Amino acid sequence: MPGGRNNFDFLRLLAAGLVLVSHLYPLTGVKDDRLLTYVNSLGLGMVGISIFFVISGYLVMQSWTRDPDPLRYAARRALRIYPALVVVVLMTMFVLGPLVTSLPLLQYFQQPRFVGYLNVLLLFPMPYVLPGVFASNPLPGAVNGSLWTLPYEVTMYLLLALVALTRLKESAVFWVGITALLVFAATTYRGSATQGPTILFIGAMEFCYLGAFFFYGVAVAKLQERMGSPRLSWAAVFLALLMLTWQTEWSDLLRHLLLGYVVIAVGVRSTPWLSAASRHGDFSYGIYIYAFPVQQTLVHFGIGSGSVLLNLMYLVIITLVFAVLSWIFVERRALLLKPSKPGAAEL
Repeated sequence: MPGGRNNFDFLRLLAAGLVLVSHLYPLTGVKDDRLLTYVNSLGLGMVGISIFFVISGYLVMQSWTRDPDPLRYAARRALRIYPALVVVVLMTMFVLGPLVTSLPLLQYFQQPRFVGYLNVLLLFPMPYVLPGVFASNPLPGAVNGSLWTLPYEVTMYLLLALVALTRLKESAVFWVGITALLVFAATTYRGSATQGPTILFIGAMEFCYLGAFFFYGVAVAKLQERMGSPRLSWAAVFLALLMLTWQTEWSDLLRHLLLGYVVIAVGVRSTPWLSAASRHGDFSYGIYIYAFPVQQTLVHFGIGSGSVLLNLMYLVIITLVFAVLSWIFVERRALLLKPSKPGAAEL
């Protein structure tokens, strides 16, 4: 948002942390730890991803409103996602892979899956495996599972731009209707035995689920032009309802209906101890794209295997180092290149 700090960077850090913690259970392979079992049952990873998508929809819609130029819009979105992604992909292929692969080094580089991993940068389809990498881990073969959301994020960007090029972009009712349809489809899919079709590598259930949160953010961005920002008093009530109904038959529907309101109501404000999270930069994307391979590497070498909390400590410290370096040397410099409409502040 233009003009001063807000709480969105804090919320993005919170979301990245939720995703990081949610991976402890499947990646460590420790199934008899009560704390891990409890945390895994809470579904915190999807909550974190939902927060990311709400914030993304809200801020990207505001960015388009300030500068509705398709080429500059595409450049801004690409510069936010790709520079750090290119670095993590190359580091994974040429540093991490040779370090942990079970194959002879020459054979590792000669495997089709080695070159095929570059398809991560195309996003469609998204490869997750490098030759012989993490083959013996509790979650074998998965190099960076967190990247699965990026194709959906980019798809949302494209759909928003396509609709925004029409007159429909000005209709808050249209965006609310799209959100309602996606919420209905998402809750229907999650309540049924089918996951729906996959079209161009995009799963219908995942698209509806993530799209409902993304376009919720878009709808709020349009509604607040006439109604003002979401109120904290209502957000407090909605947060209480979410907590009271957690893991009930209503939790999924209420999360779609209420979580986005809470996130934006908190995010648009500038709370001193929350907005301070943006003082040194936005490390959330770096945490998101580095945490998974860091965790897999720790498990591969047995680092912190004797204690879940010790493993978490190593994970947080190492991931944060990579995230800070990514921000300083890659992301921040890339964002300086983002084109903007003359005289307009850009995110």
